[in-house]
This record gives sequence, structure tokens and C-alpha cells, in this order.
Amino acid sequence: LWELYDQMEVSHIKGFATDPTKCWRFELELHQLLKACLPNDGHKALAELEQLGVVKTVVTQNVDGLHLSSGSQDVIELHGNETRGICMKADCRKTVPYESIFKSLGWMDENGETTAAAPALPTRKAARKGDVYAELSDSSTDSPKSSSSSSNERDAAPEHFDKVLGKLRKKKKLDEQALAAGPRCPHCTEGVLKPDAIYFGEGLDRKTLKRALALSGQARAVLVVGTS
Repeated sequence: LWELYDQMEVSHIKGFATDPTKCWRFELELHQLLKACLPNDGHKALAELEQLGVVKTVVTQNVDGLHLSSGSQDVIELHGNETRGICMKADCRKTVPYESIFKSLGWMDENGETTAAAPALPTRKAARKGDVYAELSDSSTDSPKSSSSSSNERDAAPEHFDKVLGKLRKKKKLDEQALAAGPRCPHCTEGVLKPDAIYFGEGLDRKTLKRALALSGQARAVLVVGTS
């Protein structure tokens, strides 16, 4: 997929604000590639250890949802979960499974196959000029700032997204039609649906991170699995 897509276009909050449809088309292809992936023995072992009372919580950077599907009950997903969308309206924040989103767009049939209505895949990654790429990849001025008095970053995400939209509008770089073409939340009918993963340019969910750190500090032992 990275031969076809620029990561900073489909995994950066500015890229999403610029063209949600492109991001969701990437997510559809990623979903189709990974939908046959099942929890492995490692996932299952951790779920069993939790059932036995040996493991209290799984803390993961993975966004594939496999720990949950393997049976683990208490899973802290630091980088979110890329099997669902989340409403970017502050007073909604409901989540929607990917397949429901793709079907609502007409991009997926009842058998889970991609339809002809889905936008065509790019034939190759488009060349980008250095200044545009740098603007997309620079998170130093756009990522939410954390402080002891701030609320958790996931709650701050809608406000941050609105600020990103505002900056793009001010620079006359926001395509309102492209933004409107992205899927909307079926619950509130107003909010933009975004993949429920932490994008470049976004901050981690402060509440989630705080809980992970607290549990780590309280643990008598930490089992580190499947990481470099």
C-alpha cells in the first residue's frame, strides 16, 4: 500500500482534513488485506493468562483489534483501534464498525467484497514537493499540547481537528467539497467520521496513557511480548 499512498496524506490529521475520502479508500484496502488475519497463539495466550488472573491488563500500540477479538477483556489501545470509525463531533464521539461505514458508502457489498462504486486505487504514489510534504509532516506546531491541567487528548481531538480545519481555511487550502464528501456519523448525522486511530499530528489520549502508566507503576511484574 505504501507504494500507492503517501503516508502523510492518509495517516496525518492534515491529510485527513484535506481529503477524507482518500483516507477512507486507503482504509478500505487495508481492511480487505487484513480481514483474514486472526489472533495468533500469542494473543490467545495473553487472553488465557487474563482469565487465570495472571495478567490484569494488556497495553498495546497495535491498532488491529486482535487482542480484543482473541478474548482479552481489559485492553488499553494506546494508538486507538483501526477497525472502526469515530465521530469527530465533540458531544457525540460514537464509534462505527468499518464494514458499516464502507457499506453505507456503497463501497462494500453484503459479502464484504469491494464494489465498483469504490474510488479507484492510485496507480502509484504521487510525487510531492518538499514544502507541501514538510507542511503535512510537521507536527511541532499542530499537535495538541499536553499539560497537567488539560483534559485527555481523545476528548480534545474534536477541538484540535476544528483548529486544523480553521488553519487550512485561513490558508485557503481546504476543499470544502472534499470534506463534505467524507462519511458522516449515523448517530448524530453531523460529525465527520474519522478512523479511530491516533494520526500523525494528533496527541495520544491522555486518559488512556495515564491509566497505562499507573498500571505499569503498580505492577509486580510486566510481561513484554512481541516488541523490539
